[in-house]
Order: sequence, then C-alpha cells, then structure tokens
Amino acid sequence: MAPSRFQEVHNLPTTSNVMLNMVVGIEFDDPRHNCLVAENLNGCTAVVIISDHAAVMANILPRPTIYDSDPYIGDKNMKEKVVELVEFISRHRDKFPLYACWAWVIYAVLDGETGLPGQKGIINDVLTTMGISRADHPYSVLVGRPRPAGQGTVVIDARSGRPEVYIDDLRVN
Repeated sequence: MAPSRFQEVHNLPTTSNVMLNMVVGIEFDDPRHNCLVAENLNGCTAVVIISDHAAVMANILPRPTIYDSDPYIGDKNMKEKVVELVEFISRHRDKFPLYACWAWVIYAVLDGETGLPGQKGIINDVLTTMGISRADHPYSVLVGRPRPAGQGTVVIDARSGRPEVYIDDLRVN
C-alpha cells in the first residue's frame, strides 16, 4: 500500500508541523518551506487558508486547558487563534489576494453532531466577513480507537509550486 500524503511529507525538512493550538503560515516562494501538516485530529478544529502564493493553518484545541473553570475558555481560545490567522494574512496581504483565497474548516463530529457549533460559528463568521470562500469538512471523533494511516490529518503540499490540500488523505482542491 502506498504511503499516505501525510506520511510522504511529514518528515521532510521543508515541512512545518502545525502542533496543537498553533497557527503556522508559509510563503511558497521560500524554498525552505513548502508543506504544512497537522495530525491526530480527534476533537480539534483545523482551519486552512490558501492562495497560489501562501498558506496558513491553525490546529485549534476545543479547550486549551482542562484546569480552567471558565466555561467560555474554548470560545476565547478559538477567537484568539482566528485573530492569529487574520494577522498572518494581514502581514502577508500581497500573498493573499481576497479574490483568490480558499479556506477549509475541518471540524469534529461526535455521535452525528457538530462537536462545538459555537466555535465553528466563530470561524465561519470571520471567513464570511473577510470574503473568503470556504468548504466545511467534518470528521468523526474516534473514542478509544486508533486512526488508520492518513486519517485525522491535514496536509498542504506545495512542492509542485501550487498548493494541494489533503484532508484525511483525500485531495480537496
């Protein structure tokens, strides 16, 4: 069996791993960086925004800490990470022309229901306000079971010069 796209690129020196609760962006004209990956999605929300020139990805925890008693800590964290996405795009405005940007929101589904609809709504509202087209991509949370290779992963692979987006090892653009 052929390796998943994630397995193919995740250890390359030009790949940046988007760890839990991080936002990472790359410009494709920088030869040191041409891939972004996130793995082990199982309750987190991932957001991908690409253009032909750059990409930014967020891997957002639904709740950044279990020790905080604030019932709104997850929503606050989502807002902070979305602000980081917007700030990256603002700093690289020449690489993200709004008429040529695309976004994917990869979100958890548990027992047939969107895991955190309020947090997903925060992302959707910001992307709509920015005028960025988006596609929603739900994935099922697996409780107590390992995921097959490539599942629970998001990959942006721009080694060819044009970004290819893979979610759960399926190309979506």
